[in-house]
Amino acid sequence: MEDLSNKPTNLEEFTHFSISEIKQLNPNVNIMAQGETNLANNIPAYQVIYTVKDGQLNLKKMQTWLLKNQQAYTITYTAEADKYALFENSVKSMLNTLEIK
Repeated sequence: MEDLSNKPTNLEEFTHFSISEIKQLNPNVNIMAQGETNLANNIPAYQVIYTVKDGQLNLKKMQTWLLKNQQAYTITYTAEADKYALFENSVKSMLNTLEIK
């Protein structure tokens, strides 16, 4: 969670910042998919799926963020790339029921 009260921003601006940060922290990142999505109660969000190498591990990540009440919420699912699919549907189900009040 990130407080955005001192930074007027919208989902598009926060997405640009977040993707830039992902690329800066992971120079060898491979973004596989990205786009707008909706969570529970049609809350607009943005989701990026990408792979990175961490030492000897090949990781696959799904990062989803949303803005609500001047707060940014980021949810990240990380797994070894070859095991990512094992829990992908469970993670998507959890995201589809996520509510922030």
